[in-house]
Amino acid sequence: MIYPWHQSAWNKLVQSHRTGRLAHGLLLHGNRGTGKHDFAKAFASWLICEQNQDNDEEDFKAFLQTIAFNSPQSAVVFNVTADTEFDPDEIRSVMSRQLCSPVKWYDAMKKLVEEEIEIFVEIGPGKVLTGLLRKNLPKDYPATVLTVNDLNTFENFIKKTA
Repeated sequence: MIYPWHQSAWNKLVQSHRTGRLAHGLLLHGNRGTGKHDFAKAFASWLICEQNQDNDEEDFKAFLQTIAFNSPQSAVVFNVTADTEFDPDEIRSVMSRQLCSPVKWYDAMKKLVEEEIEIFVEIGPGKVLTGLLRKNLPKDYPATVLTVNDLNTFENFIKKTA
């Protein structure tokens, strides 16, 4: 995941790679809690996908062609575009790009706030995204933020959203 404050560094590294001038080793530094680890993982994933771009993304796109897609009944905000999509063919394209593209988490959350979404659920272990969301929501925003990571928290989620 890259954050808005990473965009300039990301663009420079991508440009260095594309012009054949990327160093063989990189040292990422900065203040604690700025997302250096997330940035490093996102860039490493991007590099791996860039090297295998001819196969992975296209293979996944071909696989998605074998699955029937319908237009969603509710809006879905995609990580790679931070926008909604309703056309099944375009959804396949976006999903295949998500395999090898950085996550636009911050922009996706801004989109959800613009759409006046009030219930946010992080599914899986940990609460990192929940914490980031709480820090980035406007102070007066009427949000319910939940974490689901086991049967008890799932039951709690069902009770609060039913």
